[in-house]
Amino acid sequence: MKLQKMPFSLSKSKIRVAKIGMAAVGIAFLSLYLVADYI
Repeated sequence: MKLQKMPFSLSKSKIRVAKIGMAAVGIAFLSLYLVADYI
């Protein structure tokens, strides 16, 4: 039971990290675009 549960939680945390990473990249690109627009 524990062995089956572990990979699922691992993939779940990986998805969460990926979502946070994608959001961070999106915010970075958005701010970069706005800064480039001002310049």
